[in-house]
Amino acid sequence: MQLIEIDQYNFKGKVIQSSKPIIVVFYTKWSGAWQISESILKKIHSEFKDRVKFYKVDFDSQKEIADNYGIKKIPTLLFFNNGVVLDSLFGVISKLEIEEKIKQVLGIK
Repeated sequence: MQLIEIDQYNFKGKVIQSSKPIIVVFYTKWSGAWQISESILKKIHSEFKDRVKFYKVDFDSQKEIADNYGIKKIPTLLFFNNGVVLDSLFGVISKLEIEEKIKQVLGIK
């Protein structure tokens, strides 16, 4: 399953105004770390898709969003609940570590 790409025009509606837990990943198409992380995130998305929404934001074309959240490393995952960033992870992260963070931070089982 593909992660849905969002931009400055729909970020607020999809992420900030959502009552559902959200994971946003900032990526670049040219990043080797993103290539590795994308397949891991797709697997996690399949497992949690009914409980958590997943979106991706292109770091290169959506600088304003990245700057608003202080994104410096790619990929970076932000964990949102009720429009608030609760935690983040960056770099290549294992499937287990992301799953544990989802359970810990977002309270998802």
